This record gives sequence, C-alpha cells and structure tokens, in this order.
Amino acid sequence: MKNQFRLFIRETGGYPGNLVIPEVSNGFDVTLPPLPFGMVPVSLWSEPVPAGIYRVRIRLEALEDVERLYLFTGRKQLREILSMKCGQCLDQVYNLSLMEIIPRFREQSYPVEHLFFTFCTEHPGAIRVKAEWEIPQDNITRIFCAGIPRLRIMPANSLTIPEPVMQPGDRPCQRS
Repeated sequence: MKNQFRLFIRETGGYPGNLVIPEVSNGFDVTLPPLPFGMVPVSLWSEPVPAGIYRVRIRLEALEDVERLYLFTGRKQLREILSMKCGQCLDQVYNLSLMEIIPRFREQSYPVEHLFFTFCTEHPGAIRVKAEWEIPQDNITRIFCAGIPRLRIMPANSLTIPEPVMQPGDRPCQRS
C-alpha cells in the first residue's frame, strides 16, 4: 500500500461543494450538537478516487493512555470501540466501497469520490495515525441494503446501484 490520507477539516473550506453533505463526506454533520463525553472527531481523507472497492490499512498508536476511542470508516460506519494504553497500537485493514449515493433529504444522487475514516477521542493529540489505501486484487462481494429490508448481492465490479427487490405487499417509502 502506498496511497496516503490527509487531514479533513470541513470548517476551513476549499472543498468541493458536495462535501458539505455528511453522507458524501465523513458522515459527521457539523450542524448537530457536539459529540458526547467531550469526544473530538478527527477525519482523514484520500485524494479523489473512482467508484469501486478499496482496502484501507489504519494504524493508530497511543502516545498516552486513551480511555475511549471510536474508529469510523466511510460515512460514519463504526468499526472499533476501544481503550488503549500508552504505546499500544491498533493495526487493522478494512474494505471500503465507493459509489453514488442519494443523501437524506435529497432527491438526486451524488458521487462519493474520497475515502474517509474518522477517530473520536477526548484527546486526539494522544493518537499517532498512519493510514494508506490500495485497490484490492482479490474479488470482494458487495451487499446492498436500501430502505426495505431485502438484500441483493452484486459482483464486486458492479458500479451501479441495484433496483430494490419488491415483494407483494411492500410499499415504496414516501417522504412525509
């Protein structure tokens, strides 16, 4: 792996306009109240990448004792809840899938063009981060869940959102 991540600070601006939509970026909505327990989210992102499946290696090292740490990938998918002693490391590999998404309260789809991960802790300076990504060489199956609890398995090279699987008696979701 060699592709690196960099710090994502939404408040500084200078990002493409659609990154203000939480579902298109790191999943954290800056208009909501602060996180509980004094947690501070620190997000990192990749350069723009095409839709597809990516393998991300994240290494977190505690520079001092950390009582509670949450690790999220993509759009706020919780991956780890842990506490770490000084010198302890988490070195983990995750698969992330990028494709178009229709965010909440929106009527059009938006491309998701960046890989994101976020860690939350009371003292972000107590964590040293190293992360990189690559395109996996093996075939990985994606499972789509959308609104109605029906699953459709798609081949890993499929870049389109599948049509929902409707059963007799199902009703399409309607906004109220």
